[in-house]
Amino acid sequence: MNRAKREKAQVTNDSLAETSEELRARLRAFAILTREQAMRQSTVAFPEDVSVLAGPLQKVRRRG
Repeated sequence: MNRAKREKAQVTNDSLAETSEELRARLRAFAILTREQAMRQSTVAFPEDVSVLAGPLQKVRRRG
């Protein structure tokens, strides 16, 4: 077994030792710490030289 596989196996074994309550508490603490960052509005860069080529959609008349 090479070193990477051993380390991966060790991480897997260590994570199994954690109870569901401990995991839930750890995830809750992480969520509380990162909540403000996640709730912040983010701006997405949009190029200014974009043109829209699609025109208005035509209304399709239903038969009947």
